[in-house]
Amino acid sequence: FNLGALLGLGGFGSEAVGLFLHITYLRKKYWDKYISLSFPRINPVQGYVVKNPVSEFDLFRLVAAFRILFPDLNLVLSTRERPFVRDNLVEYGITQMSAESKTNPKGYSGNNSAEQFDIRDSRSIAEIQNMLKSKNISVVWKNW
Repeated sequence: FNLGALLGLGGFGSEAVGLFLHITYLRKKYWDKYISLSFPRINPVQGYVVKNPVSEFDLFRLVAAFRILFPDLNLVLSTRERPFVRDNLVEYGITQMSAESKTNPKGYSGNNSAEQFDIRDSRSIAEIQNMLKSKNISVVWKNW
């Protein structure tokens, strides 16, 4: 299972508690399944104001809390976040990160349609690998 609430749609506390309860339920009912948790934050776009923005500080707190609560949970962080955040959250327990992502429909086939959301970390795979190695973090690549 890969879970993730789009953070910022509701209140930060209620979203965190809801994720905790949902993961607790899934781990009890489907104890033999692998569970991942993503932390996408909603970004402002033209015509939409985020009513409950989740700060970078709150994102750090959320990742740290879920790492403490669920030590073996796969925690995923996307290229939605800026390099500084991603570089530091790997030390808080992020276990999976994307790199060289495309967010537009059929983007990997060369389609130049509009992106679904902005990519804030556009570093290459090699740059991400070097950052992780500089932190003594083992790198395992999976090409989806």
